[in-house]
Amino acid sequence: MREVSAKMIKPVFRFLLIAVALLSDHALAATGSGWFARNWQSDKGLPNNTVFSLEQTPDGYLWLGTSVGLVSFDGNRFEKYAFTNSVFLGNRGVFSLLRSRAGGLWVGMDRGGVVYLDGDRTKVFTQKDGLMDAQVKTMTEDGDGTLWIVYLGNSFRQIKDGKAVTPSLQDGELPTDGFNFMTCDRKGQLWWTTGGRLWAHEGGKFVSKGHLGFTINCMCAAAKGGIWLAENSHLFHCDASGQLTDCGSFSSVQPGETISAMQEDAHGVLWLGTTAGAVLRYDDSKFENAAIVHPQIQDLMEDREGNIWVGTQGGGLYQICRRIIELTGIANGSSVEMVNAVCADGSGGLWALMDNGEVAHRAAEGDWQILTNKMWSGEFIVCANVARDGTLWLGARSRKIYRWSHGEATQLPDAPSSIQALLVSANGDLWIAGLNFLQRASGDKISALPIPPEAHSLRTMVEDSNGTIWTGSSRGYLLHVEGDTAKQVPIPNLGTASSIRCLMAGSDGSIWIG
Repeated sequence: MREVSAKMIKPVFRFLLIAVALLSDHALAATGSGWFARNWQSDKGLPNNTVFSLEQTPDGYLWLGTSVGLVSFDGNRFEKYAFTNSVFLGNRGVFSLLRSRAGGLWVGMDRGGVVYLDGDRTKVFTQKDGLMDAQVKTMTEDGDGTLWIVYLGNSFRQIKDGKAVTPSLQDGELPTDGFNFMTCDRKGQLWWTTGGRLWAHEGGKFVSKGHLGFTINCMCAAAKGGIWLAENSHLFHCDASGQLTDCGSFSSVQPGETISAMQEDAHGVLWLGTTAGAVLRYDDSKFENAAIVHPQIQDLMEDREGNIWVGTQGGGLYQICRRIIELTGIANGSSVEMVNAVCADGSGGLWALMDNGEVAHRAAEGDWQILTNKMWSGEFIVCANVARDGTLWLGARSRKIYRWSHGEATQLPDAPSSIQALLVSANGDLWIAGLNFLQRASGDKISALPIPPEAHSLRTMVEDSNGTIWTGSSRGYLLHVEGDTAKQVPIPNLGTASSIRCLMAGSDGSIWIG
């Protein structure tokens, strides 16, 4: 074992996670999926488009094992890790990564070397220390902190108490035809499958848990105890005693599709990656298609913010996150999809104002419906507000104000100039704001409130928790109504060049300004 200095990236860093991007050049969400996939390839700085293994360290960095070496990612930039020791001149590729229980990072190289990164110190283990001269296939760490290493060709070694050792097997322990897969469960117990049999490492030796009857192609720990096993597209759960539960199969995208990677998230949901590039979720009852990425999926990892990262063979790096924004179309015959404004009606429904003057409504449970009326046909409706009794008020660019209630439309007198905002207050008054004017309609009476001429266009209004009406202007004026007067409330450091576009009232009497 050699201990050398390592050139590590050490800035103060909070991992950047992209959650609101809606479209990707390289990834497709599965039909009806509530998940979104984003992709990074070599054109975005990834040194190599094949990512064999993924891990995240406590400092927030994402680490990638690639055929050209170890790569770090801070959410914005990829950087190759620089091993400074000449012992790794022939160990360029990294095929296996494992985060240590102590917080460091184990790195398995393509010529058998294993590196442990911890802070700015690096521990290096090579063939001279007793390791194999072969590609590291996979690694896992048991509850005692012992690192188990399986090589291509199925030989294995341990790193225990800082030394590389070759475990000795007693008679009857494990078949001699090689080792297929291994993992540690949440309690730190080591599990192996080989020759169609399942083994657990208990009391310092391997104990047979019985014959599976099939050869698995993937395994990982289960939060409810035991492990998950995959045979082609079929999923099984194995409890601590070795008892198997058949969890069924997912619908394959293409013939011969198999599970190639598994990772359980913090909520106990199992994520599956396949040879056809499908990313699926299994929640103990059903399989859900989350995304289709690039075949073949090599590894899955959940970061500390709950996003799933996917390493692929040739397709680069993907991030799968919950879709928080989705596009929705206005159906049922609307000829224009451009929406000028939306408002809620208090009962879970929405109103949308279309660019061609159409008004669309969607109830809390239902589809969009186009509200047609000859009174405002062809008008450019710019704002809307819904009273507590369900009455809809519409303001048009032509200075017209329309009232829609119980299927009937009426019109108020024209406003003095272009209308920008409408608000129905808690007491039922209608407030109308626009270019150089503010009005209040109470019953059949409409009165004007003086405003500073420098305010220019009033674009937004809100009523606070105390019943006070507030409005903001295109020249940075914030006004609140006292009696029959709109008074300015100075906003430090805002300036007249800042247009107030939106206001929101907090339950504590505060006003939020956009």
